[in-house]
Amino acid sequence: QIEKSIIYALKDTDCPLYDPLTRPDGIIPVIANLDQPEPREPYLLINIINTTKIGLPYKSVVNNGVAIKEHIFQVKDFYVGLTLHTTTKSEIQDWFNHFENGVHSDMVDWAFYQQGLALVESEAIMYQPLPISGTAYKRAIMNITLRAEVQESYIVKDIRQVEITGNLTDSLNGNAGDISVIVESEI
Repeated sequence: QIEKSIIYALKDTDCPLYDPLTRPDGIIPVIANLDQPEPREPYLLINIINTTKIGLPYKSVVNNGVAIKEHIFQVKDFYVGLTLHTTTKSEIQDWFNHFENGVHSDMVDWAFYQQGLALVESEAIMYQPLPISGTAYKRAIMNITLRAEVQESYIVKDIRQVEITGNLTDSLNGNAGDISVIVESEI
């Protein structure tokens, strides 16, 4: 979900993302770890490198008479790698540099905010040369930290009956025998 939110945020910026009708030579967004073939260049690999929890989660509980539903809310930081793969002479390299320079601009901040993400930190671009079959490619790698509140829902199993079995002893008379108690709830 976070990777998809990043793609939608990039669409709201001036990112030249691929569109078969208007921008067939645009950047193809690729979510890492989906076991998909490598696309043609230029593409932007979006990879969640690490996740950190911020503070303790909080919860809300809803009882509708049939089931008890618990919602857990946790704020998390996502350390995300953005890797642009394209040729060394591509104008897309200039756009990525432009994006890195303005990553904390109001436009980019707004685009991420619209997707429920807060841009916490960004690092400078690292470049990695990569010649393939006689063509010079260059990977531009930029790491950013995004913050989001994640929500999960759970159905709470209610306890309607508890059975306790034990041995009852009397301090004066000793062992009084085995006992079984069943406690029922009317919730």
